[in-house]
Amino acid sequence: MALTAKIAPGSLYVIESGKWIVDSPATTSKDLSDSLGITDTLSFFVVSVRGYFGRAQPDLWEWLAAKTAAKAT
Repeated sequence: MALTAKIAPGSLYVIESGKWIVDSPATTSKDLSDSLGITDTLSFFVVSVRGYFGRAQPDLWEWLAAKTAAKAT
């Protein structure tokens, strides 16, 4: 799937091959799945995230902080 063709530049963070975080205006996880055209295809796991905590690479925290700040303005 060419995710980069369906997601706006800057709204996709690649964790590793086949694993992404997507900043999407979709209202629900199913809405995002439908917009990506994956609802009726292979096995995918789409989750809505309202908060976050954990350990990750510094650039992921910077990406999340920028997305959170942009939504707050």
